[in-house]
Amino acid sequence: MVGGLRVFLARYFYFAMAVLLTAIVFYGFSGTIQENLFHPSFARPRVLYVHAAVFGGWMVLLVVQTGLVALFRKRRWHRWLGWLGVVLACAMPVLGAWSALRMTHLRYGFGDIDDVAFLILALNDMAAFASLMLAAILLRNRDSEAHKRLVLMAACAISVAALTRVPPDILPPVGTAAWPYYAYLDVLIALGLLRDLVVMGRLHWVYARVFPAVIALQAVTNAIYMTRPKLWMDLALWLIR
Repeated sequence: MVGGLRVFLARYFYFAMAVLLTAIVFYGFSGTIQENLFHPSFARPRVLYVHAAVFGGWMVLLVVQTGLVALFRKRRWHRWLGWLGVVLACAMPVLGAWSALRMTHLRYGFGDIDDVAFLILALNDMAAFASLMLAAILLRNRDSEAHKRLVLMAACAISVAALTRVPPDILPPVGTAAWPYYAYLDVLIALGLLRDLVVMGRLHWVYARVFPAVIALQAVTNAIYMTRPKLWMDLALWLIR
């Protein structure tokens, strides 16, 4: 039983996680896509549509990439198609931050000050994704084991926006706090940690060194969002002008 689980996790874990994260993203946004993109109450900026397409494309590509290795052993195809992943990964933080700034600007025009404070969370998600993917790209050829763990963490990090849109009867409501959603995200990352303990019997250095830094950044970001210091609010208002 344990041996079979170890074999399954060794070969199929990253593909299974890619499918799970993609399902979370598409399910999370499925409840709001009509009102936000197709039939919005007010005109959305065009960059939001581009961001949605690139985001969805990157998640689908993640499933394809992990499937090429896990299901078909096509590592050469995986490396070749990886360049498309690099292009999309470079575009996503730019489009995500741009969309967040434009949408915050619009909602602030309707008097939504909470969305101004929330901007710190959106920018943190983009920064986390960009940092993790940059490290993954740089280690792509030198350390493939670190590469795939960093990509997994980046995919988890970018899923927060979808997690916040999952119906409250599935994920408990959190009021104005963002930390519980980060806890859900960290559980997803921790699955990779547990996989390594089962398969290798030890913790990979990515989880030992990078994961704590991700959690620390989440804590700082949530504290800023909850306390809304004047310095951040002034900066946020300046960014959305």
